[in-house]
Amino acid sequence: MYNSPKQIVLVGGGYASVWAYRSIIDELLLEMMTGQIEIKIICPDEYHVFHGWTAECLVGILGDQNRLSRLTEIFKYAELIKGKAVYIDPESKTIDVALSSGAKRLVSYDQVLLATGSADSAAVTGIEQHAFRLKSEESYLATKLQIKFLLEKAADLNRLKTKKTIRFIVAGCGFTGLEVASNLGELIRVLKRQYPSLQNADIFIYLINSKKNLLSELPSEFNRIRKYSEKILIKYGIEIINQIKIIRFTDHGVFLSDGRFMESDMVISTIGQVR
Repeated sequence: MYNSPKQIVLVGGGYASVWAYRSIIDELLLEMMTGQIEIKIICPDEYHVFHGWTAECLVGILGDQNRLSRLTEIFKYAELIKGKAVYIDPESKTIDVALSSGAKRLVSYDQVLLATGSADSAAVTGIEQHAFRLKSEESYLATKLQIKFLLEKAADLNRLKTKKTIRFIVAGCGFTGLEVASNLGELIRVLKRQYPSLQNADIFIYLINSKKNLLSELPSEFNRIRKYSEKILIKYGIEIINQIKIIRFTDHGVFLSDGRFMESDMVISTIGQVR
């Protein structure tokens, strides 16, 4: 009598699914090779994204290809189902999947891991409409293109002898906020040396921190790292505004908790993520 293989389904293509898949391969590769177990990955994306190099890729220090790994290469013994899981029925042990092609598919499972990951926080009024964010690939690419657009615009105007002022605001002083601000500052410094049309442009970067210190998640014994980070940010001309919250994002800047309005051409939010 033929026994159908057990179905293990991983929903999501991020780190949790990658490590779960590796563990399954380590323990159950023989069962997979003999058809006793099948693994399916449900994910709308083609790539796994390494977020550790987001800031470097954002300003072109590293190419985008360095942060992307094909899911078909990572999960080479699994079936990759390109789509979104829209409903899971634990009684029938089935998952309704909306495929990227527009079709629908019903996927059965014996074991399922929900590893859909996190998304950028939308906790502040106006953030979704007016802030640039980094977590999703779509948001990341939009942020990268906007930085490029603003710097090219500044260079073009200065060629025409029309001085341009650009203000960037980076919201959040965790690791991502510091990396984005410092890499942006380094990029502007390099471009000003390379392109005379940018040398007279006034380009400001403001780093807004709701906490008392930078990198507040670090224990007190890492204070030297905080001081070094602050030194680098100041070196690149970045103004750090501590103990102030953004209470509303607009198309032209942000309202702050002390009552001020800060004008900005671009606000990049790194204020955290939600599950």
